[in-house]
Amino acid sequence: MNHRIHHHRARPRTAAENVVEFLTNATIVLMGSVVIASGVIVAFYG
Repeated sequence: MNHRIHHHRARPRTAAENVVEFLTNATIVLMGSVVIASGVIVAFYG
């Protein structure tokens, strides 16, 4: 029984992929922080 699962990510990740993932995560965190900060500001000063 030779079950072979197709892994499209068999090759090592390139630096570009790491940079893209880092920027994506940073953007998500930044957007979340902005949304939370906006909610806090509206709650206190709205």
